[in-house]
Amino acid sequence: ALTGPLRMFYVFVQDLCVMADYDATNLSTRYAVDAGERMRTGWREGFWLNTIKFPRPLCLELLGTCVAAHPTIFTGSKECFALLRHNLCATLLKNLRGCFDFAILIRSIHLLQQLMKTPGLAA
Repeated sequence: ALTGPLRMFYVFVQDLCVMADYDATNLSTRYAVDAGERMRTGWREGFWLNTIKFPRPLCLELLGTCVAAHPTIFTGSKECFALLRHNLCATLLKNLRGCFDFAILIRSIHLLQQLMKTPGLAA
């Protein structure tokens, strides 16, 4: 089990994945908010960061920074590697397949590039 700063890092990345995740089932209020704003905000909350709502482009940017700055955490910890494989990759796939917002698309592609160029993460 993860403890200390590694546990905080894990929960932070997990919350960013939740907030950056594109969920098409959450679009029941599609006419209440501008489409671009709805896609950008995502209307999702994290678990640890439950009172904070980051915009989706910021979440993707922070995820890219976490991967670029600390790749050894993801390759050295089984829990963090599983988080990367299951949550982060699922978030990327959803964003790349269903998003038509330029800022989100660019950041998703940048995050994918970060994953592909980091040894041990793309294998």
